[in-house]
Amino acid sequence: MSSLAELPLELVLVVAEHAAWVAAEHNVAWLASLCTVHRSFCTAIMPILYHTVTVDQDNLPILSVLADEASSPLHMTRRAIFSLNIEGHHPETASLIHKLINGLKRVRDVTCTYSVFATFVDVYDPLSLASAFITDITMQWRTADRKLLAEPLFGLPLLHITCGVRNDPLPPHTFDLHHACTRLMIIDIYPSTSSGFTTSEEISGFLEKAARFLEIPTLERLLVRPRFIMSDAYESCVTSLRTWALTVRDDRIWLGEFRNSEEPPAVDDGTRLFDQMDRTDAFRGHALWMSGQQLFFRTDELSA
Repeated sequence: MSSLAELPLELVLVVAEHAAWVAAEHNVAWLASLCTVHRSFCTAIMPILYHTVTVDQDNLPILSVLADEASSPLHMTRRAIFSLNIEGHHPETASLIHKLINGLKRVRDVTCTYSVFATFVDVYDPLSLASAFITDITMQWRTADRKLLAEPLFGLPLLHITCGVRNDPLPPHTFDLHHACTRLMIIDIYPSTSSGFTTSEEISGFLEKAARFLEIPTLERLLVRPRFIMSDAYESCVTSLRTWALTVRDDRIWLGEFRNSEEPPAVDDGTRLFDQMDRTDAFRGHALWMSGQQLFFRTDELSA
């Protein structure tokens, strides 16, 4: 069998590109080292290396400098994952994030908090985005800054929001859901208490409010993902979801479960747990919005 060194360069690059896409989520350092092997490798691997950029407090300063370069490799970035928030940080953090976002000229998919998304709204027309995966919990839409975000968020084809089961997931009454353009929507439901205790009444009350999202004229799928560690609360939510879908008789309602396990991976720091889950979801790309289990079928209606 021929060794890799004996293969034509074109074939070697195909193998390297495939390996690079596989390693993109977990081994960025190895990807960067591939770019130093040969000029052809650099040309092939650089778009993969910078396709997805994860931003945190540690690398934000250097990325904001990189964004200022005329031929910045960040112009290749299509997906940005922000593992930090503007709220509660020094004003310099907000300035650096604004500078970085200004350099992400071709980003299509963002994973971020409401405050970071607000910066995208300030810098760009958010309708140029394909998706927004909002990571912080929707406590309320009534604050002035979040009222302004309802229109750009629900103007996106793909949208993800996170809610506590006791929170109101709906945007303010000043925004009419009939004007929304969202096609695929994900709602992650978390317990509203640190104990994780949740009653079936709370879940039913949340779903009653969430039913308003079915009024979005362009909506093709509403994927609801219970995020309850306690098995009783999780099963109660799943049961309530199935009952809800059969009651409203809507085939757009889908159930999402924890991926590859019944519980999320256990780590010491709760914040890192959520960051890890958000990052994993982001790397699934648009396929994430097409996952899940359909809870109601039109054939059920015909056979009833």
